[in-house]
Amino acid sequence: MREILRGCSRTCGRGSSAASLVSYLLGITHVDPLRYNLDFDRFLNEERVNPPDIDVDFPWDERDAVLRRVFSRFRGRVAMVADHVTFGPRSAMREAAGAYGLPARETGNMVRFYRHGDQGRIPPYLLKAAAALRGLPRHLGTHCGGVVITPMPITHYTHVHSSPLGYPVLAWDRDSVAAARLVKIDLLGNRSLAVLRDTLRLTRASPLHPDIQEDEPTRRMIARGDTLGLFYVESPACRQLLRRMGWGDYEHLIIAGSIIRPAANPTIRRFLQRLHGAPYRSPTPVLEQTYGLMVYQEDIARVTAAAACFGPSLADRLRRTHAERFERMA
Repeated sequence: MREILRGCSRTCGRGSSAASLVSYLLGITHVDPLRYNLDFDRFLNEERVNPPDIDVDFPWDERDAVLRRVFSRFRGRVAMVADHVTFGPRSAMREAAGAYGLPARETGNMVRFYRHGDQGRIPPYLLKAAAALRGLPRHLGTHCGGVVITPMPITHYTHVHSSPLGYPVLAWDRDSVAAARLVKIDLLGNRSLAVLRDTLRLTRASPLHPDIQEDEPTRRMIARGDTLGLFYVESPACRQLLRRMGWGDYEHLIIAGSIIRPAANPTIRRFLQRLHGAPYRSPTPVLEQTYGLMVYQEDIARVTAAAACFGPSLADRLRRTHAERFERMA
């Protein structure tokens, strides 16, 4: 990772690696996990079974150069991760109609009937064929940023094919990569990092040299909800929450960015009440920082470890199972 990051103007680690002490010491991330009491053993622990994955953001206009450098430096041992694209309802209907030889116009009509719920106008044999295709593999796509670097030639693990940009692509998606115990590294482009880079370059050319640390004007700006254009906290819901909070320090900003989730309104109301002085009792000391509420995914692992004496790996497996179930429900 240090080789990949070398020469980049700005980077930002995300996911479980963002809380990792190892990632911080290697310069992959820039937030001290000890200072902010982050759950750094989620990324690496002695009991961990599945390999970790690493998400790193680069300025959007530097990301292609990073990919070229990675594929040049690790030639023969690196490939992009695939996306397994499956047949959805409309594509299954279109494929079935084509297989039965329907002309393009009639195929379009069948798809339109299906989309609008007018299935009575579709022949039963087409409905049956489309239902049989749904969910089956259609073609291989390319993951938006997933890269795998292997100790031996990549073809020792699986075959590869070329992406439209000419990069080798694995036959596996992210779940298959994890099952093969390979580490997936997500190299992603981020426009906000480019804005930050350009702002620093411009201001360093002037007598003013801004310090990228928390200061009072920044705290007041965040407390006003004046965060339009700031990555991750610029949505209308998040800006409204920041105004209702009236706090702009780093710790409360992280809570605000994490608590905004679908169907989270009851939790947000309790959080605001407790933030502004309503009495509460935290079920465990590990939730004191978040006013007795489970705000972060890591809170599931922390509470489980405190209540049931689970080790880091078992507690994280429970967290991961909960997260996967929530994704399926969403």
